[in-house]
This record gives sequence, C-alpha cells and structure tokens, in this order.
Amino acid sequence: MVHSKTWPDETRILYAISNKLTQASTPAEWLEAVSDYARDNGATSGVLVYIEQAPDGNTRYTESAAVWTSEGAPPRTTGERLFLDEHDAFTQAWMSQPERPLLIPDAMNCDVVTGKTRTLFAGLGIRGMALLPLNIKGRWIGSLIFNWSVPFYFNEDDLRIFTAIIQQAGPVIDSMRLYAISRERAARAEHLLAINAALSRATNEGGILAALALYADRYAPFSLALSYIDSDAGNQPVTTTIMAVWRAGRIRPDDPRLGRTYRVADFGLTRLWQAHPNEIVFIDDIEADPRVDEHTRRLSGEYGIGALALIPLFSYGQWQGLVTIEWTAPHAFSRDEHSTYPALLQTLPSVVASRRAYLAAEQARDERELLYRASAGINAARSYQAIVDSLERLDMNELSIALWVWEHYDLAAAQYMELVAKSQDNAWEIGARLAVDSVPMVRSYECSDLIVVEDTADRGSMDEVTAATTEGKGYRSLISVPLCLDGRFMGLLGFECMAPRAFTEREKRLAVGIGELVSAAVDRIRLKEEADRLNLKAQEMAALEERNRLARELHDSVSQALYGIALGTRTAQTLLDRDPAALREPLDYVLSLAEAGLSEMRALIFELRPEMLENEGLTVALKSQAASLQARHGLDVRLELCVEPDIALAAKEALYRIAREALHNIVKHARAHQVTLRMACCDDSVALEIADDGAGFDPGASFPGHLGLRSMRERAARLGGTFQVESAPGQGTRIAVSVPSTG
Repeated sequence: MVHSKTWPDETRILYAISNKLTQASTPAEWLEAVSDYARDNGATSGVLVYIEQAPDGNTRYTESAAVWTSEGAPPRTTGERLFLDEHDAFTQAWMSQPERPLLIPDAMNCDVVTGKTRTLFAGLGIRGMALLPLNIKGRWIGSLIFNWSVPFYFNEDDLRIFTAIIQQAGPVIDSMRLYAISRERAARAEHLLAINAALSRATNEGGILAALALYADRYAPFSLALSYIDSDAGNQPVTTTIMAVWRAGRIRPDDPRLGRTYRVADFGLTRLWQAHPNEIVFIDDIEADPRVDEHTRRLSGEYGIGALALIPLFSYGQWQGLVTIEWTAPHAFSRDEHSTYPALLQTLPSVVASRRAYLAAEQARDERELLYRASAGINAARSYQAIVDSLERLDMNELSIALWVWEHYDLAAAQYMELVAKSQDNAWEIGARLAVDSVPMVRSYECSDLIVVEDTADRGSMDEVTAATTEGKGYRSLISVPLCLDGRFMGLLGFECMAPRAFTEREKRLAVGIGELVSAAVDRIRLKEEADRLNLKAQEMAALEERNRLARELHDSVSQALYGIALGTRTAQTLLDRDPAALREPLDYVLSLAEAGLSEMRALIFELRPEMLENEGLTVALKSQAASLQARHGLDVRLELCVEPDIALAAKEALYRIAREALHNIVKHARAHQVTLRMACCDDSVALEIADDGAGFDPGASFPGHLGLRSMRERAARLGGTFQVESAPGQGTRIAVSVPSTG
C-alpha cells in the first residue's frame, strides 16, 4: 500500500514527539511517544526492544520492553526474546547502519529476510517493517520497530521522520534506561545484602534456601530445591541428595523429595552446569531450548516444569551442591535475575561448604555412635539371628537384612551358602541355599569388594551371584558386604530395599563398618559351634569309656558275686540231702555274697544315676560306696559321717566323685588295710576326708595317679573349695576337701 501523510508538516510531527518524550518515564510511554506517526500511517504493532549483552560484551538477544498492537493484529507481549545469532542476515542489515532506519516494504519479498526470520515474520503477520536502531556512540541500547500487516512502500519523508525519531528518542531512552539500571543495581544491592544477612543467620538447609527465596519468590517460581552433591575420588559428581524444598512461600519439611538421592548421570542437564561451575544455567523454555535433551524434556513435561534455573555450588575446589528453581510455564528471566543469581555465587557456595563441613563432622560422630551401638549388639549376639536382630534396632533407613554363611570357612571347599538369619520384612526363607557352582563369580571376589546394585531391573549391571540372589525376590536395590576375616570368606551380609535407590557414601561406609563387626561375630559363632561339636564328641567318648568301666565293674563285682551265689546254692542243695546240719556255712556264704552284690549294685547305680543323690542323699551314697569297698576288697572302712549336708546337688555330686576317685586310687595303688572316710558339716562349709594306712607316695613326683588327683582338685576348684593331699612313701595318704555351703 502507498500511504499519504495526514500531518501538516514534519516540524509539528517531530515537535509532538519531542514533547511526549520529555514527559515519558517508562518504556511503554517512550514507545507511545514515538508511535503516532507510524500508527496514523497504518502500522498494526509497535515494539521497543532492548539488546541484552553476554558477560563478554557480545550481543546475545533482544528482549521486548514495551508493545502495542492494533485490533485484529496477532497479540504481542513484553519479555519476548529474539536470539540475534539465529538471524544473521537480518541482524547484520540493521546493525551495520546504527544511525539509519531499516525500512522493509515487503518482508516476504526481501533479500535480508530469509530462513528463520521469514518464518518468524510470517507467524507474526508482518509484511512491512520500519526498524529504528538505538545506538549511542557505538553502544547498543535496542531498537524501535513498527510493523504493517500488508506491504508498505516508504518514501523519503518516512526516511527523514524515522531518522529524526532515532535522533530524538535514542538519547532520551538511553538516559532514562541508565537511570533505571542504576536504580535496579541499587535494588539488587539491597536484595543481595538481605540475602547475605539471612545466609549468615541460617543454621540449616531450610534457612539457606529461605534466604535465597527472599529474592527468587519475587518471580513466583513453583519451587526451589537445595541438593548436596557427592563426588567420586576424581571430584566428579556422582549423586545429589535433596536437602530442602521451598514451595508456596515456605519451607516444606514434608516434601516427598526430601532425603532422596539421585544419580547425576541420569540427568542430561548435568553437562551444562558441570562444564561451567561458576555460571548459572537459565532455561526460559524447556520445550523449546535446544540444550535440553529429549529425556529431560519428557520428564519435565510429566512433572509440569516449563522453565528452570540451575545454580551450581562449587567451592574450595569441590562440588558442594546445586540449587534448582522451577516454573510450571516458560519464564523469561529478567536482566535483574541474570545479574542477581550470578552475584550469589560469591557467597552461597562457601556458606553451603561451611554447612556441609559441619554436617560431615556431625555425621562422622553419628557414624561412630551408630557403629558403637552396632558393636555392642553384635558382640553380645550368641546366634546368627541375634546379630540381625541387633542390626534391626539401628536406623537402617528402610533396608531389610539378610545374613548368608558359607558351608565351610574355605570357599574352595564350600558347596553352597545358606541364609541363617534375616529381618522380619525380608523376602527370603531361613535355610535357603545357593549352590556355589551356580554362581561362579563368587570365587573371584576380593574381600574388599562391596557389591552395590541401585536397580535390580538392570540385569546387565550385576554379576552372576547378585543376579541369582535377586531373581524374583521383589527388592530393587541392595548393598552386599562380603564377610571376611584373615582372608577367609564366611558369607555375605545383604542390605536390601524395595525401591531403586542411589546409595550414599555414608551408607556404603556404614555397610563396610558393620560388615567388619559381623565378620568377627560370625567367626566367633562358627568357632563356638565347632568347639561345641568337638566337646560333644569328647562327651560321647567319655560316656563310652564310663560305660566300658561300669561294664568291667559289673563283670568284676556283681557278676562274680552272682557266680558265687549260684555255686554256694548248688553246694547247699547237695548238702540238703546228704548232711542238712552242714547247710549253715554255704548259706552264710551265699548271704554274704548277696549283700556284697547288693552294695556293689547300689554303688554302680549312684554312678549311673547321679540324680539319686538328690533323693537318697550324699551320706547314703558314701555308705554304699564304703560297703562296696568292704565287700569286694575286704578293706576295713571306718565311717564318720555327719547328717545329710544342706548343699547344692552339684556340690554333693562333686564330693561323691572325689570320694569315689580317692577310694579307687586306694584299691589300685595303696595296698592299704584300713580306710577312714569322714564328712563334717559346718555352718559355712562341708569337709570331706579320706585317709588310708597304705604305701603312700610323693605328691610332687610324676605318678600315674596324678591324673586322678588333678581331676579331684579341679572339681573342688569349680565349687570355690580347697583340696589338699598329705602323703609320703610308707606313711599312707590323707586327702582333705572343703567346699562352701549354700545354706
């Protein structure tokens, strides 16, 4: 279209523009002051854009500061941005002549409007355009842009007036903008002062995030989150753990994300902040930003996130954390945000570093206390299940426990490992076994290896033993600690979780520390089991020897007595017919043998059934033993026994065994004629004495009977009593025992 001027002359036009500019104080008023000429000639929209510059001084993008549109024109808004490097031909056309307007009659038929620029203009319904660059002494401010929805053919008058508008509007907009920028800087300084003051008062992660929210909340974000970063030995970020969340104007201690740990590698945006630890990552529109990978774009869509800012916290050469600020819709970051957030990098990382150093010291103390409590429970455990029960009393953070033990100490000889203990919520069954041959990778483990699986659904990340133990068990992540002591494998201690999780370094350290304690406990229990097995075998051998001895006693005493009784009875039968008057002698012989056999049998029964001591008493048992000795060996046994002593059954059995062993030694070694057996009952003790008139011996010499003496001494010592032996060659022997009375 060809326009016709409605203004009487250029002087009045420019005078009116100048008058309005002097009264304007906002970008919208500046744009309105210079728009009448274009609007009266059919322009459908007008825009004032500022050129924002990168820190290195190069132009970066334009951002609309004020907009107007006529009825029926496509809507436009402030904050719209145009990245200049995407429109090289068009940008070069107007930036190469900073003092002259760029007039385009028809954008769809113009050499400088190509590619993305033409697509943009077509979408906005732009055909004619007058672009008025604002540049003061080589310093770019921005531009005024007037658009027509149909082709518009400019003339020389238009060129002069638009040039004059550049000359009038440029200095005014520049001075007013510089004033606005100075006020923004003053306000920014106040904001930073308030934030830093709040940071200095912060005593926890919530306080740190609340200090940052003093500024961020001005732009109505959906949420802010502070995460701590854990790095590997090469200082490469590995995991992030969310420590605080700000949403809807306050800290949210109940946010479900709190305490969750994530793998850094799972997030595509990591490469942006990791590569530039001293720069803020601003993403105005996640859907449109080419830096955002498809995985992040999909996740953001699922969680309703449209824009975000990532503030990396890097201090003292170490990664400390990350602050994430999210909006539910695209958000055009202001010039103030682009300045304020980077300014926070001067203080925020060091504040977080100090907080983390404090937490590390507290955490180390807590870990020591936890391991101390674990040690107390584990060291007191007398069974495998008691070990696991003691661990359950600790704060295991939703982890269930499984304890596996190898069949043998030597892994090369093991055929399987068996589940010997578990926590209540563990899916395994006690006694479950895994054959070693089915998991050959077990044999190649080093004792120092820690098996960590963050998601069992990823079968490729696991070795064969782990894959075998996780199949069909329902849990999704685990830490397995090989239990080793002095290079010997004893089993595996497993900590299992029903959900995938990235285990923290603290959890791994605690698993290793607990594993060392459990290794020692398992070794102790295994040794006790082995000792009990050997002791049981020794008891079985002792019982066998005792049975053999009793069989010999029965053969030597009772059997012989019964044989003599049978012989005497047959003699009596013969005399009954021949000489009845001679029956007395064989009958007396039979009676004496029967009494001797009865005494021997009672003595043997006491040995076979020590509990009879409780029913019949120690005094009766000693009398039976003396009667047996007299009947069998013809010894003169003199008894001086007190009434039944009031002592424990174990003490009675020990005194009976000592007396029996002493009498046995007299028969075997002493060649005595007379034996005295005394028992005296006092208020606080019971004394037993066995004396003979036999050959005697040297108690200090090596003598076959010394084994019996040692046994008697040990029995007395176990009761807290005393044991004495008095003897000399040719002078007989006296044994004295005293044990405390239990009342």
